Amino acid sequence: MDEISCSCCESVLLLSTQTTKRLCANFMYQNNGLNIDISLDSKILRNTTVTTYRPFKMCTIIPESLFSFACLNILELNKFPRSITVCPRFNVKTKAQDWKLNYRCISISTNMPTVNNQAINNQLNTISLTPSSMMLNNKVPVMTSAASLIGPGQANPPMSTMRVIPNEQIQQNLPPPPQGVIIPN
Repeated sequence: MDEISCSCCESVLLLSTQTTKRLCANFMYQNNGLNIDISLDSKILRNTTVTTYRPFKMCTIIPESLFSFACLNILELNKFPRSITVCPRFNVKTKAQDWKLNYRCISISTNMPTVNNQAINNQLNTISLTPSSMMLNNKVPVMTSAASLIGPGQANPPMSTMRVIPNEQIQQNLPPPPQGVIIPN
C-alpha cells in the first residue's frame, strides 16, 4: 500500500520503572485519509484517521506510569491540493508536572509515489523515495529530536530542531543505485 509518513519523537524516562522509551506522534497519509497515532517504543497507544481537516486533540494514558498521560494537540491541520500541513504539539502530564513540546509545522505530500515497471521487473527489495513535499528550498529536512521536557517555571522550552541538508549533498553521499533503477530528476 502506498503511503507517505513522518514522525515526531521524544525520549521519556518512566520513573516507576527507570526505563527510557520513545514517545512518538506518527503521521501517515494514505488514500483513505491522514492516519495519526501516538506510540511508545513502537507500540501504538491511540490512533485515528482524519478525513475532516480541522485542529483537534487526542490523548492517551502512558502505560507503566501512574497518573501520566500524553496528549497530541494538532494546532493546525489543513489540506491543500497536493499536501497536508500539520502543526503538532505534545502535552505530557504527570501527577506533579505539565510539559509542552512544540514542533515545527510539517507538510506531507498527498501525491502518492509510483514505482516504475522496470524496478518491479528487476524484483528490487527496497525502493527509497524522497517526497517533494518534504523539500524546503530544494533541500531535504532531517528531523532531530532535540526537544527536552521542561518543567513549569523554567525558561522557554527549546523547540525540536530540524537540520536542512542541501539536496546535492544527499545525492553525493548516496551509494550508486542498483542496476535497472531509474532515478527521477
